[in-house]
Amino acid sequence: KGMDRDIRMGGMTEALQGKTGDDYDEAFLETMILHHEGAIEMAKLSEKSAKHDEIKTLSRAILEAQEGEIRQMIEWHDAWGYGQEEIVPSGMRH
Repeated sequence: KGMDRDIRMGGMTEALQGKTGDDYDEAFLETMILHHEGAIEMAKLSEKSAKHDEIKTLSRAILEAQEGEIRQMIEWHDAWGYGQEEIVPSGMRH
């Protein structure tokens, strides 16, 4: 299990290696938005799949916090002129 975590985290941090300034900030925001989207998808599954209410409560808190953080990161991404297109996370498309 520990090795799996290292591999996943390595992929995320790899996108940031060797970058500074705007290049770093843009890569950080884009990578972190994807990371948060993954956490949101996992949290949504908890409502129907988790046995313990503690997991369901934690998952609701994750949804609320990370959806707000994604909105903030998208605002910064757009305000700072990063990327060719506006970012619209898959879970927030209407």
